[in-house]
This record gives sequence, C-alpha cells and structure tokens, in this order.
Amino acid sequence: MPGRLVRDGVRVVPTDLPAAASYSCLDTMGGASASTTLWARRLREPVLVFGVFLAAAWLPPLAPEWRLALQAVLGIGALLAIVRSAMRDGVPLSVLGLRVDNLFACSFVLLLVTLPPLAVVHGVAGKPGFRPSEVLIYFPWAFFQQFVVVAGFWRYFQRSAGAATTWRSAVGAAVLAAALFASAHAPNLALMGLVFAAELIWLTCFSRFRNLFALALAHSVAAIVVKHDLVPGWLPSLKVGLGYWWP
Repeated sequence: MPGRLVRDGVRVVPTDLPAAASYSCLDTMGGASASTTLWARRLREPVLVFGVFLAAAWLPPLAPEWRLALQAVLGIGALLAIVRSAMRDGVPLSVLGLRVDNLFACSFVLLLVTLPPLAVVHGVAGKPGFRPSEVLIYFPWAFFQQFVVVAGFWRYFQRSAGAATTWRSAVGAAVLAAALFASAHAPNLALMGLVFAAELIWLTCFSRFRNLFALALAHSVAAIVVKHDLVPGWLPSLKVGLGYWWP
C-alpha cells in the first residue's frame, strides 16, 4: 500500500519505493557527513601546527631565559606530530619531496624563479659584505620550515586528479598553505607579504617539481639576500610575534 512504512533497524523506509530510491537520501546524507568529517580533519591538523608556530613566535619573549628551550620543545613537538600524522595516513616520502633523484632538475626550476627577483633586489639595495656561505648555515632552518609547511599545511589542501595534480588544485593548495605560513610571521606586515608571495610561487612549482631539498635551498638563498640587503631599510626587521615590539 502506498505510504506504508517498514522499520528496518534504525531506518524507516517506504515499501512502495524502489530500493535504490529508498536509500538514496541516506546515502547522500552519509556522503555529506563523511565529506564534512574529512574536511574537519584536513583543517584540524594544519590549525594545530599553525598554533604551534604562533606559540613559538609569541611565547618566548615572555620568558627570555627559556627562549631556546621553549622553541626547541615546540619545534620537536610539531615535528613529531607531523611525522606521526604522515605515517598514519601512509604518505609516501616522494609526495613530501623527500627524494634526491630529481634534485638537480627541481633545484634548477626553483632557483630559476627565485634568483632573478633576488638579483634585482641585490642590484637596487645591495650592500657590501654579502657572504654566500650563510646560505649553507641557514639551510637546516629553512629545511625545517619548509618541511612543516609541506607536511603540516600543504599536503592537506592539495588535490589530485588521477596521477597528476591539476593546475587549479595546485594553486589553491599553495594559496592556503602560503597564507598560513605568512600569518605565522605576524605582526610584521612587510615580511608577511614577502613570505606569502615567495611561498605561493615555490609551492606552485613544488606541486610539479617535488623536492624538499630544492625548496629549502630556494628559501635559504632568499632569506639571506633579504636579511642582508633589505634589513634594516626596506624592512624594519625580520622579527615576528611579541619580539617584533620587544627587544
């Protein structure tokens, strides 16, 4: 009879509807719920990492004598959380750019988009005494930062179409990850703008040329040139968090 209902476990379905129709609504609701849960997890973990970034930038000035210890604890904690999450999700090392087989090709591409604007900066605002050796000294810190950006932010936002990442998804993931990374440099607005622009370009390239060592090299070169040529002057400082106002 039309309208007669049969209780099936916890679901109540009309018996006069085809089976596919009776469950279509439930399937849609289940799919929407799963999608919401997926996005909640995608946002939860980057936000957690972002919170650690902010804590490392804002808390140490409150206890100067514990600055290095506090930053080390927060950094190690963020690193362990990121590694655990990547292992849980079964993320291949190659997805995070932890590989060397494409090092030269990726370094060429990333330096190709990095060196020309830096050459202009150095030509316009360059100061004597630039030491290329500082790039190697800064490299480990640049590598750590880029690992956090890629594994802690970017991988949650990037989407793949089959085996290849689409241009639209690559730019979208780069925008979101670069925005989070730049926000961690608040309240230094000038530095935030530079970080966002550079990270957007680097991550867009990284989506196609995935090598974290090359990414860190580009970051290290850019950081040393900016520090040497633009601070102080074009940029008041490279300080972030409470340290931007406090000595």
